[in-house]
Amino acid sequence: MTCIASAENETRRVEIYIDGDSESPREWSNVGTFITWHRGYGSPDKHHFPTPSDFIDWWEGKGECDNCGQEVHVRDDGRWTHDRSDDVHCQPWEGCHDATPDAIIVIDADGTEHDATKATVQWDTTGTRHGEGGVLLDVYLYTHSGVIYKATESGNPFHTPWDSGQVGYIYATADVLDREWGKPDVPEVVGDRKAMCINVLRGEVEVYSDWANGSVYGYIAYERKGDDWDEVDSCWGFYGYDPSENGMTDQAGDEFADLLREAS
Repeated sequence: MTCIASAENETRRVEIYIDGDSESPREWSNVGTFITWHRGYGSPDKHHFPTPSDFIDWWEGKGECDNCGQEVHVRDDGRWTHDRSDDVHCQPWEGCHDATPDAIIVIDADGTEHDATKATVQWDTTGTRHGEGGVLLDVYLYTHSGVIYKATESGNPFHTPWDSGQVGYIYATADVLDREWGKPDVPEVVGDRKAMCINVLRGEVEVYSDWANGSVYGYIAYERKGDDWDEVDSCWGFYGYDPSENGMTDQAGDEFADLLREAS
């Protein structure tokens, strides 16, 4: 264990260390689900989507019909259709799975008929728009002598396309928002809780980024006893380097807060 920074005065001393035994923040109870696709780094949360497109299909409530291979979408009334924007050339059908009624026929735009009675839809067999009422943020990764993850709603936040790019998403469904902030009683609350959720999701990505980059720390505090330093306090598991922001100064108390700031 190597001290990376220290500061002292006549009566007190603090030492800051890298916490090599910190746990992944994804082991905590999180609001968001954080999924990525990258050859060099595993997904923070496990998932079953082979590609980002498969996830977006699930989020938007669309998939591929196993019966005919065509893309299907879920309409506003919850029924599946091969044509999301125009029902004239596509007869909708109630779900696309084994529990559907007999003799369901899907009519394509060119007039071709398909028996969808025993058809299934990949990922989503219920016609659910999983993303409806939820929050979805893009996640970008910057790799250059370290890794930095950031969640955003507005494109690449790093402005260095040669060292960065989108690697996944972090999301929370409407059910999660209901659980964390309650069901909205008035329209204004929807915006408020979504804004709160966005801040939480961004924070979760930031904390994970700190952990992935090895930016987790601990401190040991000492008081002078004659010619020696006696350990009086220690604490570990502070994510991010700034002691004023990662909770270290709050934990250490006023006696050591200024020394921690000086050491950093």
